[in-house]
Amino acid sequence: MILHFGDGYANHISKHFTHEEIASLDACIIGFIKEAGDKIKETMVSDYFKMVKP
Repeated sequence: MILHFGDGYANHISKHFTHEEIASLDACIIGFIKEAGDKIKETMVSDYFKMVKP
């Protein structure tokens, strides 16, 4: 799974999962999604403040 995010999709986070992990929604997938969410949120806040900066 590869997630691109941020201004111009300059940032990305990726991780490989097996079919079994995906089918059972393994804890490592949930952890990856939470980690990705935190990084995406940080990037969005940072990009916002760059845009509103005079």
